[in-house]
Amino acid sequence: MSNGDLKLTISLWVGPEREEALKKANMLEIPELQEAFAGLKRLSVPITYDQAQKLKEVYPSAKIDTSSTQTVELLPRECLDKIFAMVIEKKNVNVIQDLLKSLGK
Repeated sequence: MSNGDLKLTISLWVGPEREEALKKANMLEIPELQEAFAGLKRLSVPITYDQAQKLKEVYPSAKIDTSSTQTVELLPRECLDKIFAMVIEKKNVNVIQDLLKSLGK
């Protein structure tokens, strides 16, 4: 398997405000939303390695962890908020391609 085939995720922490938005979008029961700890939930947004590389071009501080957590971390809040808004708008977690398109990638 090449790195381009790797399936990664971006974790979005879901507090009361985001949970209410997910509830209004009828998305509280999707498998990508999991209980994390202390009442907080985590929404996992899928992203491929190639998409993560393109996102890192826009946000150089991002970290792609392929060795342990299989996640993309250290994205700025504005990016995470945009991803969450797109999830709610589309009522689907598969939004990264549209995000990259909106970023000119």
